[in-house]
Amino acid sequence: MKSKSPMLKFLWGPAIAVFIIAYLFFHRDYFLSSNPNDLSTYSPADAFKKFLIEKRIHFQEKMCSPQTNECFKIQDVVFEREGKLGVDRNMMIGDTLYSFSAAALIVPQDLTEENMDMKKWKINKRILISGYGKVMVGFVFAMEGLKYISSDPQNVLMIGLGGGVMTNFLSTIPNAMLNITTVELDPTVRDVAVKWFELVEDDEHTVIIGDGAKFITDEAKKGSKYKAIFLDACYTVCPAKVFLDSNVVADTARILDDNGVLAINVLTEMDKRQEQSDNILKLYKTQFKSCFLFYIRAQQVLLCSHRPGWTLEEHPDNFMEKLKEVDQNFDFNFTG
Repeated sequence: MKSKSPMLKFLWGPAIAVFIIAYLFFHRDYFLSSNPNDLSTYSPADAFKKFLIEKRIHFQEKMCSPQTNECFKIQDVVFEREGKLGVDRNMMIGDTLYSFSAAALIVPQDLTEENMDMKKWKINKRILISGYGKVMVGFVFAMEGLKYISSDPQNVLMIGLGGGVMTNFLSTIPNAMLNITTVELDPTVRDVAVKWFELVEDDEHTVIIGDGAKFITDEAKKGSKYKAIFLDACYTVCPAKVFLDSNVVADTARILDDNGVLAINVLTEMDKRQEQSDNILKLYKTQFKSCFLFYIRAQQVLLCSHRPGWTLEEHPDNFMEKLKEVDQNFDFNFTG
């Protein structure tokens, strides 16, 4: 039998040395530990939990729209609070740090090898993570646009779907009889909402792929009415420019019920925040008897109704009592 060539012998020794050094480096915590308890073997569940927390951001999928060329990254963000593991699923816009939608996952109480696949963890539809989402939903109920319990259907219009987290939340209110119509321009957004946020389309919820402004105009011509209208159609500046058209604003007012509430996500350019938000408020005040802005950090929510003087500033005590009811029903913690 021929012996190995001198060159192979020369290469073989350094290769083994590199392997040993790499092994020691990646297991340094084990070998450098001064606590015998640290040397005990992790259970698969504990090791998995440690991995989740240390990595923190777990990429799941990137989905791109052939219609708009916009891409969305689905990633799960892991955190530990008071010893409990938490995971939020985020729908990120492209490679930016902007989360388009976020939802809490239901983490299995006891992690086992059978339930470690995060892709299979369910969405907790009873939790709204975003502050502006809580304000939009909470104030629509506080301002009596929607009732918690109704014997008649309450028509709700959503312009803009995102991950469908607000729709998911509303679908969990058992006795409200909500009939939700969502209009979304991009079919890929619906695909993301269905696949990663468990959005369900059924008799109580319909998703229409189309132009939200055109839908509003068509509904105005039909004489349709909605108890609540949620306008959350934008990527980085909200609302989209088309919803600042005076005719679209007028049609939006026409389809809102006399006692209904309009809630709009407002996100302006930071250096023009006050000017742009004031202009939006002024525009919508031309068609609604009451409008006011509620500020949440970098963004605001515009709330309008046809009821005269129906604002937080004019009825602070009344609104506070109504927000307490919201907290009792939804645990939004508006009133502490």
